[in-house]
Amino acid sequence: MNHILAVCDVEEAYASKLADYLNLKEGFPFQVRYFTTIGKLMHFMKQQSVEVVLVCAKYEKELTDMQVIPMVIAL
Repeated sequence: MNHILAVCDVEEAYASKLADYLNLKEGFPFQVRYFTTIGKLMHFMKQQSVEVVLVCAKYEKELTDMQVIPMVIAL
C-alpha cells in the first residue's frame, strides 16, 4: 500500500518543488503528489487514499470542513 501525502496550494511552482523535494528524500515514508485546486485533489481521492494533506491557508478551512482526510496541515 502506498502512503500518499498531498500538497494542495494555489502556487503551482511552490507545490511542485515541494513535492519533488520530498519525493527525493531517501526514506521519506510517503509518495507525494501536488494539486493546485481542491477539486483536483478530490478527483484524485476517488481513486487513491490520501493520508495527509499539506494545504495553503486559502484552502485550509474548506478542506478541514469536508472531514474526508485524516490529517490536514496548513502551510
